[in-house]
Amino acid sequence: MFVSAGDSGSEGCDDPTSVIASQGLAVSGPASTPYNVSVGGTEFNENGQDGTYWNSTQDSHYASAKSYIPEIVWNETKVVNPSASEGLWSGGGGVSSLSNTPMSLTYR
Repeated sequence: MFVSAGDSGSEGCDDPTSVIASQGLAVSGPASTPYNVSVGGTEFNENGQDGTYWNSTQDSHYASAKSYIPEIVWNETKVVNPSASEGLWSGGGGVSSLSNTPMSLTYR
């Protein structure tokens, strides 16, 4: 099963509108079991170089991207993005303190 990694970074027990994390590292429950695949969000990593990756108009296929655009983990915390609203808004993830790492299966 695929589940969301969450939107509070690695501070899953903190209120995401908090300015500073205070509850320590935590992973959301569904994202922490060895039976689920936790999936987080990404965003384009253009580094202000819009002209490098985007055409100013669409081409004949209605596409505007010139090539693959690098991606990074979604992170809208004020530390990374000073114009963002206050909060711990970023892709979640981390290690479960309740479940061991699942065993890998080898098929022969």
